[in-house]
Amino acid sequence: MNSKRTELGLLNLNENWKLDSICSLKNDYNKATKSNSIFENDIYLQIWSNKNSDTANAFHKIKEIYYQKSFWIWKNKIVMESDYFQNPISKLEYEELYTQYDFETKKWFSKLDTLETEYKIKKEKLESDSLYKLGYWKCGTGMYDLEIDTMGLSKLKLEKILKNWKIK
Repeated sequence: MNSKRTELGLLNLNENWKLDSICSLKNDYNKATKSNSIFENDIYLQIWSNKNSDTANAFHKIKEIYYQKSFWIWKNKIVMESDYFQNPISKLEYEELYTQYDFETKKWFSKLDTLETEYKIKKEKLESDSLYKLGYWKCGTGMYDLEIDTMGLSKLKLEKILKNWKIK
């Protein structure tokens, strides 16, 4: 499918990718469609990770491929692909770009978010714990900032970000 991926603007799978897992979403699919027929389509998810990621620079982290497997072979098809990219900003934050291509609707969806690194979360927890031991506490709700920086990026903007990150 790499030639089809190139045509659609998806990044290819090559020797740098490792298939981590394949799981069936059949139970979820059957619950959603209220079907238990053996002739219905099964939905599977493949999760691929990049073996050669240089995490000091922007990199393509994970690819997820959703596909339909049917009793009727001619109904087998890829349903959707999702990709996760990371761009380190500092030791405390990184940008995450999520892209999704729906093969059925032929539509793209992308979002860009700035997230805290595990280092920052641990550092803040240690700081909070040490203040608590001294009899103080930090005010706050304890919830993470769930605000997304940009949602619904255009394909042109997506290509520009990947080019700026030197991924494409």
